[in-house]
Amino acid sequence: MKRIISVLLVLAMVFTLLPVVSFAADSESVDFVVLSTTDMHGKCWDKNVLTDGNENNTMLRVSTAVQ
Repeated sequence: MKRIISVLLVLAMVFTLLPVVSFAADSESVDFVVLSTTDMHGKCWDKNVLTDGNENNTMLRVSTAVQ
């Protein structure tokens, strides 16, 4: 049973790549960027609610850097 599920998952992953491959063949080039952040732990606001101080490492700064 595990082998059947593994094969089905691999086939699903392969089929999800097919539209990307056909799209890339039509154009000259495709840019693909992978961005990653670590250790953010839900820092969404620029204020620390415990100390009422400013936070420098927040998702707002990440969003600004990506834009």
